[in-house]
Amino acid sequence: GGGAEARHCLSVADLKAGFPKLAALRLEEIAQRKDAGDDYVRARLLSQAAQAWLVAEEPAYAEAALDQALALVPDSPELYLTAAKVYGAQRRWQDVINAVNTAEEDGFVSAETFVLRGRARYEFGAYENAANDVVAALSLDPKFIDALVLRGDLAQAGMKIDVFLESAPR
Repeated sequence: GGGAEARHCLSVADLKAGFPKLAALRLEEIAQRKDAGDDYVRARLLSQAAQAWLVAEEPAYAEAALDQALALVPDSPELYLTAAKVYGAQRRWQDVINAVNTAEEDGFVSAETFVLRGRARYEFGAYENAANDVVAALSLDPKFIDALVLRGDLAQAGMKIDVFLESAPR
């Protein structure tokens, strides 16, 4: 019947077809509809819009969508996973660290966000903390390429990351 759910399907199709800007715009539009759902559903739609904006390489629009989502449900830790991605795209390293910390406090983690925080810590020269994030990421996804790249960067900076990997809980 063309309701919010049908429009959501269209936005996912747009994204898969290589039209991330269109997908992001549709998702933002859906979030404004009365039949979209409660504030949590609307915030998730806006979070998805932010991620589509990132695919479109439009971090400023991504941040605007994220800000709208956080205004709806500022206490939703899962939004901070998206926030870490948005801030990472803008190289706002301290904001990345804060976002991942906030999400992690409530048990929301992903290999990608551990790597983002690790990259931020690497940029600040906090190699040991970055190594811990690499270990955390690889414990979730042992073949995650971004974690492996960061592990290589740390090795080139002189970190013996194998020590961290050997001491990681299994």
